[in-house]
Amino acid sequence: MLFIGDVHGKINEYFNIIKKLDKTIQLGDFGVGFVKIPKIPKQHRFIRGNHDNPEECKKFTNYLGNYGYLKKEEIFFISGAFSIDKSLRTEGVDWWRDEELSYAELNEMTDLYYKIHPQIVVSHEAPKIVINKIWGHNYYNNPTVQALNVLFEYNQPKIWVFGHHHKSFREKIGKTFFIGLDELEIYNMEEK
Repeated sequence: MLFIGDVHGKINEYFNIIKKLDKTIQLGDFGVGFVKIPKIPKQHRFIRGNHDNPEECKKFTNYLGNYGYLKKEEIFFISGAFSIDKSLRTEGVDWWRDEELSYAELNEMTDLYYKIHPQIVVSHEAPKIVINKIWGHNYYNNPTVQALNVLFEYNQPKIWVFGHHHKSFREKIGKTFFIGLDELEIYNMEEK
């Protein structure tokens, strides 16, 4: 499986990337709601980031949803994140109140994660332990970061791929190899 980092509305660049690839999952901040996105080939799917309109995402058959498990690929996925710049944005235009999963959704997602014990996780955001390594300090805390940290503490998957931070990151923490993708960066799960 191939994963693609944040697109941020760079649709032409994204389509140039996927035309050479068989199957991908894009890790959020696609730009849904900011730019017009043409029909995406069905084998190329995406999760939602904080810079994606949740309601508009649901209109795409390629959108995986807020969270879930792809049994065939054995991938657990989690959409959403917190916008640190939300005070500079306009609700309903370039910021959406439900950019993060609700507490109820976070609880449901956690229950599913506990039941499955996934070995591959993809998310837009990363657990707090990873964020602190990326930024070198206690960067921020919010419900999504806290929930992802709880998941990691409960079950450390083999691989966890994420976007959101616009930094290329590779590090093993505990039993988990974390892969952070920069904007439009591609990661092939086979390359580890």
